[in-house]
Amino acid sequence: MSSPHHDPRPGSADSVATDPAAPVSGRPGNAPEQSIAPEQSAAAAAAAGQGITIESNPIAVPKTKRNKTMRDMALSMGLLVVVVLLFVGINGGFTFSPGTPTDTGPVPSADATGQFAKAPRLLPFTPIVPQGIPDDWHPNSAAQTDPDAAPAGTPLTVRAGWLIPDGKFIGLIASNADPTALLGSEFGAVGADVGTVDVDGITWTVGTGIRSEPAWFRTAGGVTYLITGSADPAAFRTLADTVRG
Repeated sequence: MSSPHHDPRPGSADSVATDPAAPVSGRPGNAPEQSIAPEQSAAAAAAAGQGITIESNPIAVPKTKRNKTMRDMALSMGLLVVVVLLFVGINGGFTFSPGTPTDTGPVPSADATGQFAKAPRLLPFTPIVPQGIPDDWHPNSAAQTDPDAAPAGTPLTVRAGWLIPDGKFIGLIASNADPTALLGSEFGAVGADVGTVDVDGITWTVGTGIRSEPAWFRTAGGVTYLITGSADPAAFRTLADTVRG
């Protein structure tokens, strides 16, 4: 009696012995199942019936989260810049005027003539107090030397300055020092005199100050008066006339 014939051909009923504990479709026995899309499940089932293992590759996820973070940071920085510019602009921190370096901030004010009037309280001389300063001249500086703090040999002075309507500056200085000492202290060097000018019968010597600006000076009553600045000669004459006493 012959033994039952074993048919090893693929697809025959007894070609593969089924082990309940064996891995299915190449998946380890205790590994968690992967989620398979519906259109993939049918193909996987058909392949499993033929002893074929299908490996599923994860789908790459676009880096939208990182892109969103960078976009949010850029928007935040842009908003911060706008807020800062608005704050500075409202508070007059700067102005923009192409080609013209102007400053539209508030111009300081000073009591120019008052500074000359009270100078004798601390200084050992009495200067002429300017009289008749034009109304449209804006006094923006006034000061005097502190005798107790000044180094020995420093000329003691009282001074004031004005901004005139054309935007130029003119200043008046009075000192008990002689002209050479005063000009050397103010300008660092004494240039050659370039002539004289007469203002209502009073002679002023014309020299050169800093930045090649004119410097008019004269001495009266032991006090030297010095006019300097970027203003035109007409303004110099006006200021000289205020201390003609």
